[in-house]
Amino acid sequence: MAYVTLDDGLTYPCCRGCGQPIRRKDGKPARGRTWCSVKDEDELSCADRYLAERSSRGLRRVTFKRDHGVCADPACGRECCIEVTREEAMVQVYGRWYVRQGYWRHGPRFWREVFHWQADHIISLEEGGSREMSNVQTLCEPCHVRKTAEHARRRAMRRRQERIAATGQLALDL
Repeated sequence: MAYVTLDDGLTYPCCRGCGQPIRRKDGKPARGRTWCSVKDEDELSCADRYLAERSSRGLRRVTFKRDHGVCADPACGRECCIEVTREEAMVQVYGRWYVRQGYWRHGPRFWREVFHWQADHIISLEEGGSREMSNVQTLCEPCHVRKTAEHARRRAMRRRQERIAATGQLALDL
């Protein structure tokens, strides 16, 4: 861990993300902390940005937090977090047979939030996109399915054209 001594004569730990000195609210050095809590223009802290760059779970969490759980498709714009009863949640997890047998009844009925969304790459990785936060958006499941189908159609068309071009070149070479 890096440290820096400032003009006030105190030694401050440096943030692992941005390298800035880490201070407590009273302005004194924050001993034992390795991340600052300063947020950037996307409302992400250094620790959030680090997690998003290093793991897909962190990328999903940070994307949902940044987009406030709203679908990024302009035609949709719906909330991607739905409240369902415990019975409905159990059907999704275990299936209808489990619920028909009454196993879900153990414990109180309560409301549970179920997330129906995907972290989607705006420009797919296959087409040269990156894992940066600027290339990831929150989409509800219906919008994600529609976008994925469109991407598959474009990919199939591109491969078909490449095969036609390859066979055409072979015919000319003979």
